[in-house]
Amino acid sequence: MNFTIEQDKLSQLLDAASLAIPTRPTDPILGAILLVADVETQTLSTTSFNLSLGIHSKTKANIKTSGVAALPGKLLADTIGYLKGELCFELEERTCIISHSSGKRRIQSFNPSEFPQLPSGGERSITLPVKKFLAAIRATLFAASKDETRPIISGVNFKFERDRWQAGATDSHRLAIVSAPFDADIAENVEFTVSYKNLQEIEKILSTKSENSTCTLEFNSNFVEFNLPNTRITSRLLEGEFPKLDSLIPTSFQHEFYIDKAALETGLRRVATLAEKKSKTVKTIWDVKNQQLTLYTESTDVGNAIESVVMKANSGSDEQIGIGFNLTYLAEAVKHVTTDEIVIKANEPSRPAIVCPVGGILNQLTLVMPVLISSGYEIDKPANTNTAPASNQVEIAQTQSGNNVESPEVAETVAQVESENGAQTSEIAQPTKAKRNRQSKPKAAVTV
Repeated sequence: MNFTIEQDKLSQLLDAASLAIPTRPTDPILGAILLVADVETQTLSTTSFNLSLGIHSKTKANIKTSGVAALPGKLLADTIGYLKGELCFELEERTCIISHSSGKRRIQSFNPSEFPQLPSGGERSITLPVKKFLAAIRATLFAASKDETRPIISGVNFKFERDRWQAGATDSHRLAIVSAPFDADIAENVEFTVSYKNLQEIEKILSTKSENSTCTLEFNSNFVEFNLPNTRITSRLLEGEFPKLDSLIPTSFQHEFYIDKAALETGLRRVATLAEKKSKTVKTIWDVKNQQLTLYTESTDVGNAIESVVMKANSGSDEQIGIGFNLTYLAEAVKHVTTDEIVIKANEPSRPAIVCPVGGILNQLTLVMPVLISSGYEIDKPANTNTAPASNQVEIAQTQSGNNVESPEVAETVAQVESENGAQTSEIAQPTKAKRNRQSKPKAAVTV
């Protein structure tokens, strides 16, 4: 093998290949990057494969002699990162000699025949615009579970039908779904789930491609292959049946609140500093009459925070509507909306609310479970502190004991989905009593 290539072009290949190299490979060959030089096509390709995720990329190079080498991936990437200009690669038996303007490097190669073969995706294929596919991943990946004990929900589920396609994810406390019209000649509906870890790396590669390019998905029962310009990514699929998320989405809403995304994000960041560290609860008061949203957080023995944001309400009632949310879940739902204006649709305070963009290239929603606040969190009263008079201590304790209790109605709403991978599980938290002067942690969950 003998070829020359510019350092920046090789670094781009190695950066992509490094995404599929495990930190601690179970076999040394899984930590290698396979270099293949082809004199006929004048291309150099790199391949990495950790048995779950494989990445194959190629670029033009000045190939003098064809050849194959399997070099330690991290070592090769670090070595090339410090070099500049034109690089010359020569392979003498198992030693790869890398020459540059002021020196040489010698790296021992593994036996290329031991490198695992990258599996093919299959005969069935679907083509999507990179711009929409990348947007779908970003709009759902954050809601995927990080709990590896329930692997089927630790990823994003993709569905393709004749007239639409959909991506969805859930961690049992929230869910995110995007969909778009689809016109493809497919013999039958297709559904598969890709793991959270693999999609993180796939997202990084997709973000380097042109928005005008396309991604062709080829798949079988075990693997899916993402074909991009000069790059092919292979991912193992998660086994099992993904929960039916559509059944958890309310079909109608009593209230719609339109609000500027940037203003809501700023307000949530400001009140987050004084939210209870464990429960991270924020009370939202929607003043329909005055077209104003008030955000309120309280931390026991520390203080409270209040922020007001202008909004537009579409509601059949002029009464104030108070809904409690997990602040982190609400903030992440708002963050991943791609438009400048969002709409939050809600019913009763004990029912799920959804966050949607106004416009956008995809039909997008994030369902967030409410936290029922039966008492306390009153914005016209000072925060509970240790400096309160002794005569008020009992009253304060009684008030705190009612905070953040999950509504039984929430449990009834979210217990509609069953997983057929094993026995039906129930994660519906029962109302609990909070400790004295301490707010209880909200545990509303989407049971899957």
